[in-house]
Amino acid sequence: MKSESAIQQVNFWRVQNISDLELIHAHYLNHTFPRHLHEEYVIGIIVRGVEAINYRGMVYVAPVGSLILINPGELHSNYSINGRGFTYRMFYPSTRLLKQINFDVTGKEDSPLFSTPVIKQSDIFHSLLRLHIKLEHTNSALEQESEFISVMARLIARHASADITSLPFISEHRYIKIAREYLESHYTENVSLRQLASISNISPFHLLRTFHEEIGLPPFEYQTQLRISHAKKLLRDGWSIAETAAESGFADQSHLTRHFKRIVGITPGKYLPDRNNVQDSTCKRK
Repeated sequence: MKSESAIQQVNFWRVQNISDLELIHAHYLNHTFPRHLHEEYVIGIIVRGVEAINYRGMVYVAPVGSLILINPGELHSNYSINGRGFTYRMFYPSTRLLKQINFDVTGKEDSPLFSTPVIKQSDIFHSLLRLHIKLEHTNSALEQESEFISVMARLIARHASADITSLPFISEHRYIKIAREYLESHYTENVSLRQLASISNISPFHLLRTFHEEIGLPPFEYQTQLRISHAKKLLRDGWSIAETAAESGFADQSHLTRHFKRIVGITPGKYLPDRNNVQDSTCKRK
């Protein structure tokens, strides 16, 4: 007999009329997300358990009732700090989508930025919870769009940073910029560290150390992040998992699946556009 605590469940879906907005309602018992980044925003709430987030060199604890607010491109890792796991409801709106709402709210054409990843008490928590449930169960396009814009506008007005200079900024050495841009252009290739160092005109050891210090990931893990981002785009466009793996630089389908589940939290099969409103469950024997 399987106990409730031995079940890990992920419900993933998209809302087409809100720019294919991606949403997840998940309970993770013992899954640890490694350091990773998203091209879109991560906005959500903790509805059960306690999650820990490693973000900008600090560990933030998010108990039940917390808001999670992470900007696009911000490296972070997240995990349970006890054996009971955590349950969250997450929105992943694109930069373009929130930028438009921010313009409507503030009149500024900038993307909204959040200065802290965890807010433990906010009157917007229940609004986000109701919105997430509504987007899961309501089919009215007018109602979905109206509620989404209204809640996100309140969130931006209340918690987005009005001053971009208040956020941390780390300068990037020229040779690290060269290495990063080369990986972004050749992420499908089997690039060696010596090759990357030669292009950047520094030693492999110096490149490895400095790249990790400035980017937050070693070069090989940064390349994996780039491959996953590309794979997500191909899957959304209807490519098969096997074709996506080959086109994104992975050795095979199982190689893609292993890294996709590790970083995204669901399998590539559940991410396919024709698999909306599906549940990804992993049951473990005690």
